[in-house]
Amino acid sequence: MPYDADRKFTDKSHAEALKYYGRIGWIENNPDNIEELDIHKGIDYVFDSNGKKKTVQERFRNDKYSNFNEITIRYERPNNSNPERILSEYHKIVADYMTYGYIDKNKEFKKFGIFNLNVIKQRIDRGDIIISTCVNYDGKPIQQKCVVDKPNLLAGFQINKDDSSNFICINPKKYLELWPEDREELVVYSFGEFV
Repeated sequence: MPYDADRKFTDKSHAEALKYYGRIGWIENNPDNIEELDIHKGIDYVFDSNGKKKTVQERFRNDKYSNFNEITIRYERPNNSNPERILSEYHKIVADYMTYGYIDKNKEFKKFGIFNLNVIKQRIDRGDIIISTCVNYDGKPIQQKCVVDKPNLLAGFQINKDDSSNFICINPKKYLELWPEDREELVVYSFGEFV
């Protein structure tokens, strides 16, 4: 999707998401340097909730992909001409939360969730979630979908059709199959059978 169309889709999706933030008492309150935070720290928006700051990365997809039921985080843009932009969101993200939604052409979410990224990062740091970016002889990812491999969760790894970027995938249902005790902390808000 060209940048302008992608930006329009994202902006309209964010406008729809604001009503769900409101339901949990999060009020958008972006600082003046929000663009810099996005570029360098993977923070798209900042919210206030009961005097606490909530930093958020948002990702919205067309509802035709909702059967994947995954949170995706861009990993690399390997063909970017600017070496500083090859490593993508995964490598720089300091946002505390990921808002993820699958939205239809009428701008209604079919699946929507706000997830605590710090819980996921802790599981990655402990080695509970394993990320493999290996590809086979024809350049296809070896681990394409998120799967349970007790006692671990193997994150999926996907490459965009145009080869512009790749991303890791975490399925919240599979995550909670392994670690149901994380549910209250991981899932801030969700509907549409995301979890």
